[in-house]
Amino acid sequence: MNMSSRALKHTSAALPIALLVAAGLGLAVFALVKARARRRLCWNRSYERLSGGSINMPHGVPEPDSGDEVDVVYTSRGGSVYRRYSFIHEQDTDADQNMDENMCLNFYINATKDCPAFIEKRSFITVPLSEEEKHFPITFSIVIHEKIEMFKRLLRAIYAPQNIYCIHVDLKSPLEFQTALFVDLPGCLAIITGNIEGKKTNLEALLAPRTRTSLPADFYITAAKDCPAFIEKRSFITVPLSEEEKHFPIAFSIVIHEKIEMFERLLRAIYAPQNIYCIHVDLKSPLEFQTAVRSIVSCFPNIFIASKLESVVYAAWPRVQADLNCMKDLLNSNVQWKYLLNTCGTDFPIKTNREMVMALKALNGRNNMESEATVPHKKLRWQYHFEVTGTITQTNVKKSPPPISSPMFQGNAYFVVSRAFVKHVMEDREVQKFIEWEKDTYSPDEHFWATLQRMPSVPKSMPANAKYDTSDMLAIAHAVKWSYLAGDVNKGAPYSDCTGKYQREVCVYGAGDLLWLLQQHHLFANKFDPEVDDVAIRCMESILRFRALGQDSLSMKFGTLLQFPRYSACIAYVVSALKGEALQSPLQQEEVAQKLFTMRQRKETVAIFAIHFRNIAEESEWAASTSEPEPMQFGKTWLSPEE
Repeated sequence: MNMSSRALKHTSAALPIALLVAAGLGLAVFALVKARARRRLCWNRSYERLSGGSINMPHGVPEPDSGDEVDVVYTSRGGSVYRRYSFIHEQDTDADQNMDENMCLNFYINATKDCPAFIEKRSFITVPLSEEEKHFPITFSIVIHEKIEMFKRLLRAIYAPQNIYCIHVDLKSPLEFQTALFVDLPGCLAIITGNIEGKKTNLEALLAPRTRTSLPADFYITAAKDCPAFIEKRSFITVPLSEEEKHFPIAFSIVIHEKIEMFERLLRAIYAPQNIYCIHVDLKSPLEFQTAVRSIVSCFPNIFIASKLESVVYAAWPRVQADLNCMKDLLNSNVQWKYLLNTCGTDFPIKTNREMVMALKALNGRNNMESEATVPHKKLRWQYHFEVTGTITQTNVKKSPPPISSPMFQGNAYFVVSRAFVKHVMEDREVQKFIEWEKDTYSPDEHFWATLQRMPSVPKSMPANAKYDTSDMLAIAHAVKWSYLAGDVNKGAPYSDCTGKYQREVCVYGAGDLLWLLQQHHLFANKFDPEVDDVAIRCMESILRFRALGQDSLSMKFGTLLQFPRYSACIAYVVSALKGEALQSPLQQEEVAQKLFTMRQRKETVAIFAIHFRNIAEESEWAASTSEPEPMQFGKTWLSPEE
């Protein structure tokens, strides 16, 4: 009895506890079910099914209108892909917003100095995600004025490499905001359109700083270990851009000794796969420089190092011998090139490959170079024997007369010569004797080629009569500004003063010289140096890439997009600038220098503006073309003229 009483007593005490536990469990289960239902309801109202099933799930979030600030989130569930719009609610104080915005602006200005890294780290999609999307590109017009982070998130959310994006930045927006989008401030388009008169002060302010430290040799040694990636990232053109160019290969002799980045930029600017390039590297140049050159050259089947290298001394024969060595190698190559052009590491082209082909065809087999009667004081250069050690010095020993029947002429180191000319120089006995006689003269490159051009035996040479004298300004090889000739054109000077600086009496071009250069008929210009004015080189890179990839059919390529008024302003402006047409409206003529912003430049110094424009040109015919567009490297953005 006592045991039964105690058991009953314990059972009575435990029953309320059990009931409480059961109630708690029930409430927990009810709460979980409720939460699950709420989460399912939230999911159903927040996400839109994009793939994985035939039934679209309803979503309670409206499509964003122009007044909403929105981020887009994609997720997957049960084999389906869903999209959700997240709306941004302003909660911070004005002070907090300004502080955060300034931090963001500085972040993007610095981060976009390395575009490939920025694109990768910020998780931009870089390949079309489906065949359907690939063959149905979309154009976007985006108007912005503030909140750089929001712009980046919006752009990333809608970005696809097959699409086209036109960005309009409010002119009233802060300069830092505009800079974060388009870091290289105005210059290129202002110069292209010729609107720099009276605006030099503005351009100087907007383009500062104008110099930069060049990429080192070890960068190229490392980068060129992966040739396909190097060629792609450095934006070399890998296909002939026209049938005309394809069937008219050009040979180049390039003599270099320093500044590896300048060499690579020169090479990229003149490179075409149908051409052939002989590179002569000075034996005295640093080993690291030579290694970097060989690394770059190894990535291209039509570029090679000269089989025999010289130790080049300024104003001495080895400079000519370097070109002769390349001539021999080029004649022995399998490429049936039509003309040979020589250049050096401080040169840069001012014509596209196609424009060069047109100019060379117009020569009709003739050669072209500076060749004039020798002025008296320059005759001493070949009348006396000169000795070459580390430098070149004159002796009192008089030389014998030149072993040719024609007079001596003066010119410069640069030439445009036919294949027949080169073959004659390599094989003709009279020329070979002349070569031997020239080897102990001073600056033979400035009279050897000029004299050959007037020898009757040389194919398509010019007569020795003074009527056929050709100055450097009439020749097409190289445009050079000499300090002792520059001045006021209205007072008889051949050209205005150099806006860069003079080196050995030769202008190292600045941005202010670009308009003059673009008006010349020459194929190349000398000199350029990124440590003097990198803007001049960047802008020339952009202009040349525009012309090379736009060609004559540019307007036709944009015919489809011109049907859309919101995009036509952007397109029409770039088209007219590309064609070199001066823009006539008061805004364009009077305010363009202050209000235009060029596109962000890649770290590797290729003007992205030009690269992006190439991609636009390649793929803008999508509505009318059934051909598959070429893969793109980066997205496409440009500025409308109202900016």
